[in-house]
Amino acid sequence: MVFKGLAAGMALALALGSAAPSAAAEVKFYPIESFTIVYGYEGVQVGSSTLHVRDFGGKRAELKYLASSAAGYPATTRERVVTEGAIVTTVDLMTKAGVRIENPMYSRMVQAIPPEGTEGVAPGTGYIRSLGGIETGEMKTIAGETCMVWSVAAFGQSQCLAVDGLPLEIVSGTFGVMSTQTAVEVRRNDPGPDDAFSVEGVNLTDYTVTPR
Repeated sequence: MVFKGLAAGMALALALGSAAPSAAAEVKFYPIESFTIVYGYEGVQVGSSTLHVRDFGGKRAELKYLASSAAGYPATTRERVVTEGAIVTTVDLMTKAGVRIENPMYSRMVQAIPPEGTEGVAPGTGYIRSLGGIETGEMKTIAGETCMVWSVAAFGQSQCLAVDGLPLEIVSGTFGVMSTQTAVEVRRNDPGPDDAFSVEGVNLTDYTVTPR
């Protein structure tokens, strides 16, 4: 379960952002300091997750309660993924074991984010642009909010972002396996509880990931 969570944690960090420790105070992934989003899942994964974000995206904690049937093998995920700066920690909530890695791409990604106030770059969209995200022009209404669909071909995803860049829908599909993560509740200025970000009492193993 932990290794599956490790991959999921890396995907989360790459798709939605993590900053270098030295740059965390300078880079703003979102124009608001904190928020909480509750998601529902459909497709190869079903269930729910809750995302807490602080420090304009520099700190994140996502609690996942999912069931999946990828490749015909049923699996259950009960995990917490905490991202602080470049460090991504994935905790299996059933075993209290976890893995901790340093995102090998963080400096490259942070450098690619357009500086705040760059002409033609709307607040909250700099990071997805740095990943090669392209606006499709399609608009949706999700959780009572209007969002723009972006295509992120590098990750086999589309994301629907609110006007302030909050991710309201993430559709992932590789090899015909589809998963949709859709916001059902959005709470701006809600940083979430402190214990969601804590890894105290967790048996952690450190791993090194080499960038390709």
